[in-house]
Amino acid sequence: TGSLVGKIRILHEFFLRFSLEVLFAVKLRAERADNEESSPASTQFTRFSRNRRVAMQRILIADDAPFSREMLREIIEPLGYEVVAEAANGLEAVELFALYQPDLVTMDLVMPKGSGVDATRMILNRFPAAKIVVASALGQESLIEDAMEAGAMNSITKPYQPEAVECVLARVLEKSEEPDPQPLRLD
Repeated sequence: TGSLVGKIRILHEFFLRFSLEVLFAVKLRAERADNEESSPASTQFTRFSRNRRVAMQRILIADDAPFSREMLREIIEPLGYEVVAEAANGLEAVELFALYQPDLVTMDLVMPKGSGVDATRMILNRFPAAKIVVASALGQESLIEDAMEAGAMNSITKPYQPEAVECVLARVLEKSEEPDPQPLRLD
């Protein structure tokens, strides 16, 4: 019976801690609603990690292929990032960036209604501190160079390798606003 009492005590402590975290999250959101205007750009969701509040970094995925967007989402979300929006073309990427102002954009290079390079230029003209990582297929080196000259901070290659995506996103999100002179390559 001693081990049963110990197990009950551990479960009780777990549920108490979990309940307090949920109550804190609800209270925090209510306070934000009272103090700020509610808009997608001002909403900052939170996750809890070992009783510590951690702001989730917000990402916009821009790719014309739904399959590629879904694959990237499946890699990004388990890493603790929040995908705030998905764009299917360059113009939509610019509009969604202005609306949500995410911490980072993954930008496909070849899209309709404005290429990834054009969208990168437009976003950075309006939001110079934006962090953009371009996504490209093998053999698009000249487009990658154009995007880096336009201000993209790094690149990831399709088909996506989860470890490479994780490394590039972490590296770019930790950086200052200065672009990388040499993009990280994990081939």
